[in-house]
Amino acid sequence: MTATKRPVRRRPGLADATTVLTTAIRTDGRHDHVTVRADRGCLYVDVDEEPVVRLEALSGNGYGLSFRHHTGRWEPTPFTGDLDRLGRVLTTEFGAYLDSYDFPPTKSGPDH
Repeated sequence: MTATKRPVRRRPGLADATTVLTTAIRTDGRHDHVTVRADRGCLYVDVDEEPVVRLEALSGNGYGLSFRHHTGRWEPTPFTGDLDRLGRVLTTEFGAYLDSYDFPPTKSGPDH
């Protein structure tokens, strides 16, 4: 008996979900460098091309929010909800995690 591969099931509208979350994060104008991508049924929020946040689909239109720990593990937070709500949570409660690491030249150098 040969093993057959199961087709990968993707949540319908995941591409649209990336657009909704990207828009929700970028509405304040401070996080234009943040990108959102879909992978393996989850949404990943990347800052400077590094994954920082993962949203896992829950029942209905809800998602659960997890942050990447320095060990590489994903640590769940108590925040759940639709993409608009979680976009607001990210920019208000966790905005520092979304800040770019590109510091202007006036903030670096031997004087600091």
